[in-house]
Amino acid sequence: MLKKTAVSAINHITAKNAIRNLTKMGVIKGFRVLLDYSLLGYGYYWVHIDVSDFDGGRKLGQFVATFPETVYVDETIGGNDVEFGVQIKEEKGIQSLLDKMSGEYSQIVTDYEYFKVLENKKVLYMPQE
Repeated sequence: MLKKTAVSAINHITAKNAIRNLTKMGVIKGFRVLLDYSLLGYGYYWVHIDVSDFDGGRKLGQFVATFPETVYVDETIGGNDVEFGVQIKEEKGIQSLLDKMSGEYSQIVTDYEYFKVLENKKVLYMPQE
């Protein structure tokens, strides 16, 4: 049988000092805000692309990185060749962005799929050092 234990709360000053000390020690590297862009009329989409040419895939990754809606671009080994995330106005639509991409790189894009992220439960950012 499990024993119930009391959870004690700490006051805000203790929490603030603990966060400050963890930051000074380098345990906490930074802070970010996680906004709910859907409240602003944006959708968050992940796009996975397969390409026939590795060098062309790199150029495609550089091309989609120029879109103002692009949040991140990954080139992967195994699985899809290029992956990227975009936050785009819903009325503009993801399809117009994909048409632009596939029109420019139709000779190397063999397949692509996209899906809408409805909710992010957790986002983990690793420090870039």
